[in-house]
Amino acid sequence: MDLEFKPNYTDHMKRIFLVMIYLGGLVCPVEAQVKTINVKTTEELVRNLASDRVLVLSAGETFDVSTEEMYEGAVSYEEVYDGRELVLTGVRNLTLKSADAQKRAELITQPDYGHVIVFRDCQNITLDMLEAGHGASKGGCVGGVFKFENCQNITITNCDLYGSGIEGLNASNVENLTCRNTAIRGCTYGIMTMVSSNNLRFENCRFHDNQEFDLIVLDNCPSVVFENCVVEGNRTGLEDYSAYALFQLLNNTNASLNNCTIKYNAANYLSTSQNKLKMKNTALRGNLWQGEYK
Repeated sequence: MDLEFKPNYTDHMKRIFLVMIYLGGLVCPVEAQVKTINVKTTEELVRNLASDRVLVLSAGETFDVSTEEMYEGAVSYEEVYDGRELVLTGVRNLTLKSADAQKRAELITQPDYGHVIVFRDCQNITLDMLEAGHGASKGGCVGGVFKFENCQNITITNCDLYGSGIEGLNASNVENLTCRNTAIRGCTYGIMTMVSSNNLRFENCRFHDNQEFDLIVLDNCPSVVFENCVVEGNRTGLEDYSAYALFQLLNNTNASLNNCTIKYNAANYLSTSQNKLKMKNTALRGNLWQGEYK
């Protein structure tokens, strides 16, 4: 009597599955595992700057990122006039945050010409509950606090970015940057410079006591929104009669101030492109524009 051969369907599918893995034919990639690391020293911080990391920094501690040696991988140091600045390249899914929701960790750099951190070609970066600046350095600087080049999906929350850095934020070719509950204060040459970037949003931020040139520079930024922000006590351009503005909007830029307060600033102009600066429920009081209080 002939015996009918019945193939084992389960074994057959297992073989197909293994062949697909071998040939790289699976369509659904496995998501990377995000690793959480507690950081207590600058060395630990720099060594662990990489993709798919949540770095929890000891609250109240100061991390001088300009003092460590160069490491392989995403971290490099680039020479500036009086030292070097830390550069992160090609990093994805990285969070730097304080261990305490009520107390910040501090990031500093020593060189006046260096940024605290430069992010280059990065995606999904979150900075939370951090204080960052040039440490004890006072007076003129040529480097800012955080710089983003060719990046996507940046979130900055509950941070305090201070001078003597030239400015708190610098972005070029950035898509989707959100900054919430953050202060930029005491910077020597401006508040921020945003170039060729889109979908920029600032919520519940305070920009105060900054000075020197155009303070908020937006160049080729089609969509910028300031929501519930306070711009207070900034000063520029009055001593040398220059045409500096609190908001300098250039080229294809559209910016909105919604429910904001602009008070006690001194500048030549609120904006040199008032047709592009849209204001809704925004209060202006006690400001000095070109010698006239408004």
